[in-house]
Amino acid sequence: MSDVVIIKLDDKFTEEVHYICTKCFNSPWSKENIENELTNNLFSNYLGAFINSNLVGFVGMWAIVNEGQITNIAVLPEYRCKKIATKLLEKLVSFSKTKNIEALYLEVRFSNLEAQNLYRKFGFKTDGIRKKYYSDNNEDAILMSKILL
Repeated sequence: MSDVVIIKLDDKFTEEVHYICTKCFNSPWSKENIENELTNNLFSNYLGAFINSNLVGFVGMWAIVNEGQITNIAVLPEYRCKKIATKLLEKLVSFSKTKNIEALYLEVRFSNLEAQNLYRKFGFKTDGIRKKYYSDNNEDAILMSKILL
């Protein structure tokens, strides 16, 4: 497999990010929402993983003051189990430190054990549960955080 290249995304990748969302999420964001995220230079930050110039995964974060809220992380099903999510998260953590982010926060589906394990590998701790957080099936979300200092 070719090397994974990770770069900051902008709105020219709206279609590709939307495609990945449709393949990875039960309730994908609309193209309009994705474009708004990718053009919001005030607090949105999205990194994309490329193999042979093809976008195969991404991670998003809102940076607000000194905190980062991870909005989503997704890798196309055919590229999973190749450490791409790990590379995206590594890059996001290092990117966050350059932005003076002191802590990262996220919600993850109760049933998504694979993602929970990835976050724990990076030192994320469980902080609580948001009951019936996900509107598509009323699934609970696990709240997780990582202090970067």
